[in-house]
Amino acid sequence: MARRARAARFAVVVVLAAGCSSETDDPVAFCDALRDAAGANAAIASLDIDDPATLDAAIADMEAVRDLAPDDIGAEIEIVTDVYAELLTGLAATAPGARGDVLRDMQARLDEAATPAVAVERYARENCSISFEAPAVPTPTPTPLSIDD
Repeated sequence: MARRARAARFAVVVVLAAGCSSETDDPVAFCDALRDAAGANAAIASLDIDDPATLDAAIADMEAVRDLAPDDIGAEIEIVTDVYAELLTGLAATAPGARGDVLRDMQARLDEAATPAVAVERYARENCSISFEAPAVPTPTPTPLSIDD
């Protein structure tokens, strides 16, 4: 479950490299918007799935980046954006204890977005000089094998 949650968080970061065909097809504007949306002060960085304002802001940022996507990555960005907006909305609409069910139910859609997400990440690295880092994996608390009384 924790692995899926980490994968979902990573995917959300990658989705910020997401969108559909743009009207301007301006790769510089797209890269600038992507850089802003993926930054430390961006809405996605402070996303609280239980706070509708942060959820709406994160989705709006994804849509803004999507709208600026160049044609050569637009289809992939649309898939990634749609899947992760659906995921975030589903998680927000579900009680905290049942969110694992949402992740399980969405697994096929998340798998569908995996290849496009890799293409978006590659595009961001090669065309925008943006390198996404995987989120830190928390170190599990060690459990002693025996407890001395």
